[in-house]
Amino acid sequence: MTPLAAVPVKDLANAKQRLIPLLPDRGLIIDVRGNPGGYIWAAELALQLFTPKPIQPTRFSVLATAFTREMAALPSLREELAPWRASLEAAVRNGELYSQPIPITAPADCNAIGQQYGGPVVLVGDSTTYSAGDLFSAGFVDNGIGPFICVGEATGAGGANVWDYAELKPALAGSPLGLPALPDGIGLSFSFRRATRAGPNEGVPIEDIGIAGVPYAITRNDLLAGNRDLLTHCIAVLKQLPLTRLGVQVDKPNRKITATTAGLTRLDVLIDGHPGSTHVIGASAATTVSYPAGTRVVELTGYAGDVIRQRRRVQVRS
Repeated sequence: MTPLAAVPVKDLANAKQRLIPLLPDRGLIIDVRGNPGGYIWAAELALQLFTPKPIQPTRFSVLATAFTREMAALPSLREELAPWRASLEAAVRNGELYSQPIPITAPADCNAIGQQYGGPVVLVGDSTTYSAGDLFSAGFVDNGIGPFICVGEATGAGGANVWDYAELKPALAGSPLGLPALPDGIGLSFSFRRATRAGPNEGVPIEDIGIAGVPYAITRNDLLAGNRDLLTHCIAVLKQLPLTRLGVQVDKPNRKITATTAGLTRLDVLIDGHPGSTHVIGASAATTVSYPAGTRVVELTGYAGDVIRQRRRVQVRS
C-alpha cells in the first residue's frame, strides 16, 4: 500500500496532455463504458484537464470499529490512515458508523495542472463503468464539467478504495491484528474505504448506487453500426453547449504571452497568484500579456459575461 503522496503529480496523464493539443476543440466525447477502474489518483487528477473550475475530489471514510481504530494506530499503517485516525477515535466513542470523509487525492493536486482542453465535453458511461470509472463519472458530474449520458440507469456502483489481502497481511504482521495465510492460489481483495460524493451531492455514497446521468437506450444501429446513433446523440448535445476558445503562445525571451480567444469578453491575468491585469476583449481577439522577470506561473482566465469559460496555467520558468 504505497502512500499516494509518493506518486508525482507531474507524472499524471502525460499521454493525455500530449494528445489533447491534437484534438479538435469543437467538442470531445469521453467514453468510459466498460472501464473496470484503476488508480483513484489517476481518475481524479484527470478531471482538471477538461474544466476551468476548481476540482473537489471524492471523499472516503472508514468503517468505525475497534479493529479499524487499532489498524490506524499501527506504525506500518500510520501514514496510510493518519488523516482518518482522529475521527476513527471519536467515531468509536460516539457510536458513529463511519469516520470523517476525507479525500484520498489531495485537492491541491487535483488543481495543480489546470485546464488543458477548452472545448465542450460530454461523458458517456454505463453499468460496466466501475470503481475508478465510477469516481471519474462522479467527479465529472459533481464538478459540473459537462453532461453525463448514461446507457442504462447508472454506472456500476463500485465506489470504494480496494485493498488486497496480500498487501494488508505484511502490514499487520507482528501485531495483535495479524492475518492468517490464505491457501495456495487463493487471493482476496475487499472494499476498505467507501467513497462519498462532493459538491452538490456532498455525502451521497457511490457504492451500490452508482452515478446516474441522462438515460440513453442503445439502438439496433448502435449495436450493428459502431454506436452510430449514440454518437449522433452526443454530437447534438455538444452543439448545444457554449463554444469558446483560448489559445496560448509564450515568448519567454521577451516575457510575453499572446492569448488568442473566441467567444470571450474578458481576460484576467494572475502573476504567481497575484492580480496582474484585466483585458476587455471582443468575440475574437489576440491579446498580448507581459510578465515581469522572475515570474514562475501566469494564469489566464477567460470570461463570457460573468461566467468563467476558459483557464490556462502557463509555466514561464522551469
